[in-house]
Amino acid sequence: MANLRTVPLGLALLVLAGASSCLPSIEPRIPENNVGLFMRSNLACIRAEVNGLDSTLVVASALPRTAISSSLRSNRAGTRILLGGTLLTHVRATGLDIAEIPADGLLGADAFRGKIATIDYFRGLLIVGAWPRAQPDITPWKFAGGPPRVPVRINGRKTWAIVDTALPDSAIVPAEFVDGGDSARAAVTMEVGGIRFDDLDVAVIPVVEPRVGNRVLSRFVVTIDYAHEMIGLWPDPRTTNEAHR
Repeated sequence: MANLRTVPLGLALLVLAGASSCLPSIEPRIPENNVGLFMRSNLACIRAEVNGLDSTLVVASALPRTAISSSLRSNRAGTRILLGGTLLTHVRATGLDIAEIPADGLLGADAFRGKIATIDYFRGLLIVGAWPRAQPDITPWKFAGGPPRVPVRINGRKTWAIVDTALPDSAIVPAEFVDGGDSARAAVTMEVGGIRFDDLDVAVIPVVEPRVGNRVLSRFVVTIDYAHEMIGLWPDPRTTNEAHR
C-alpha cells in the first residue's frame, strides 16, 4: 500500500486543505450527477437504464466488472447504461445469475472508470463526478492493484479490508482474527475510519482479506476515486449509534 506521498498533486492539495483549519476550504468545481440510492435487503441499489430497459442495479464497489442478467443483454458489443444524466458506453458487462440478489445486476468498478463515486447512505445518494468538499476529518487512503481497501484493526490486529458495498453484512473476517472457536459467526472489536465497533457480529469465512460491508459502511460517507485509486471515509454524525462507539 502506498502512502499519501504517492497521491496525485491535485488530490494531495485537497487533503492538505482539509487537514489544516488555517487554509480555506476547497470545493472541486466538477459537474456532479446525483442518483437516488436506496437499500434493498441491505444492498446499496440504484435505478438505471440498461440497454434501454429500466433496471435496478446493486452498487458493487469491489467488483471489477459489471454483471447483468441475461434479460438485459443485447447483441451489441458493449452495454449501454444511462445512470441519471450520465451515459456509460464503455461497459462490457458479463452475465449474471440473479437468483440470489434482489436486482437486475451489479454495477462494478468498470462503470466508474475515470470517475469519482460517493455513496451517501443517509441522504440516499450516489454522487458521480466530484471529490467532496475538503473537511478537517478527511481520511484518504491510496489503493492499487485491486478493489478499494482501507486500514482496519480487528481484535487489536492491524490489517487492510476490502470496501464492499455489495456485502449486506457488517464484515467478513478470516478465522485467524477470531479468538478461538470454529463458528460461522463471531463478535469482534473492529476499528475503521476513526470509529470503534465493539461486539460487532461478523461472518467468519476462509477469505484471503477481510471485507467490510454495509452495516459498517453506512456509518460513513464513502468516496472512491477510481481514476487515481484513492478512497476516503467520512464518519457521518447523522448516523451515530452509541452502541457501536
